Amino acid sequence: MKPGLIPPLAPPIPDAPAPPLLTARAAQDGTRERLIDQAHTLLGQGGLKALSVRNLAAAAGLSTSAVPYHLGDKDSLTQAVFQAAAERDRESWQHFRVSLGDGGLPLFALADALVAQTLDLSARQATLELVWYELIHQARHTAPLRPILAQWYEERRGQYRDLFALAGLPLHVADMMLHYMVGDRSTLLVAGGATGFALSVVENIRHLCDPEDDRSALWHDRLRRPADATDQGTEPAGETERRIVAAAVATIIDQGVAAVTHRAVAHRAGVSLSSTTYYFRSRGDIIRRAFQFIHGELRREIPAERRELPPLGIFLRAVADHMLTPVEGGRIAGRNTTHALGDFALESCRDATLAPLYLTFRQNRGARIGVALNRVLHDQPPLSPFQAQIISTWMQGRAQILHALDAPPDVAGYAAEMRGLLRYLQPGIPKG
Repeated sequence: MKPGLIPPLAPPIPDAPAPPLLTARAAQDGTRERLIDQAHTLLGQGGLKALSVRNLAAAAGLSTSAVPYHLGDKDSLTQAVFQAAAERDRESWQHFRVSLGDGGLPLFALADALVAQTLDLSARQATLELVWYELIHQARHTAPLRPILAQWYEERRGQYRDLFALAGLPLHVADMMLHYMVGDRSTLLVAGGATGFALSVVENIRHLCDPEDDRSALWHDRLRRPADATDQGTEPAGETERRIVAAAVATIIDQGVAAVTHRAVAHRAGVSLSSTTYYFRSRGDIIRRAFQFIHGELRREIPAERRELPPLGIFLRAVADHMLTPVEGGRIAGRNTTHALGDFALESCRDATLAPLYLTFRQNRGARIGVALNRVLHDQPPLSPFQAQIISTWMQGRAQILHALDAPPDVAGYAAEMRGLLRYLQPGIPKG
């Protein structure tokens, strides 16, 4: 496994609540909690593919028979682990919420509280966040996981709404923040709390809490492109290599990164296994090249220049259609774009060599969206760079949740929410 940026899970907290179906014997010796702790570590470090009975037993120092005894078969094990993560996240939020009290909360205090909660990248909380993103990813492919994600998502939405109500802010602003954080918490995990990106997220949070606070532009001038990153995707050299890369990209879009193996990619590309191993010695080499190709394609998803400026409503519907509409095949377009970027973020959390490429893309995507929107909104004050990043991040986070829950592609609803975000950041924008 490639070294990631997330530290190993801290020792289990003795007072953590036990998930449902806990037997008296399991509660007494703590075996089930021990297994849950190690399962969350495996999920955070390697995704669902790493969560096998054998791996879990070895990590917990137990026999393989102990896993099904306490957690059931593979399907039951998977659901139990995600449910336990949701309960631990709920407990963590309850402690955070109690610390704020029940009185009114000034906007600056709300922002500071959210910043502290967001930047809690302790080993345990970072692992829970990775489990949350893994659940978003897996729910796309696994229907039994969607109810768990739906409940977790509704709980988080309720938590944000309750918190924002303390500051007298309406529900839709809390929803904006939630969907923004779905996108940008992953950036923090990828960056490992790197100063520039952490401060960028801090200022974005403060601006979403209080758009009239002019101090929010402070740290974006200090945000620089990661070292050793490139704007250009790597173009495969020959026809065979191109077919292998295209097959890897299509596999990531259809089934996720976990499905990428030399054998599966060779079969899909219609080439021999030996050809695949000749061009790409390791599975990680295939994944890195696939994401380099995806990065190059995504740079062209929202062109900054247009000969004709469309009305805002048409532009927003086009963006919504681009983010939500299913596209056949392995093309980087429509819903496939959201899937690819979500997988890109998740894999970058686990493979440090992908982090500069991902972070560079995140910066560039926000800049392109800002240029395009400012051309459309030519009669309005221009969006600042950090406002463009907020919009870009919200676009990804909102689309990821909708796809994971298998919601119908509501282009009009997504466009309306995006207009609401724009009007919150720039009140002069017309309602439409």
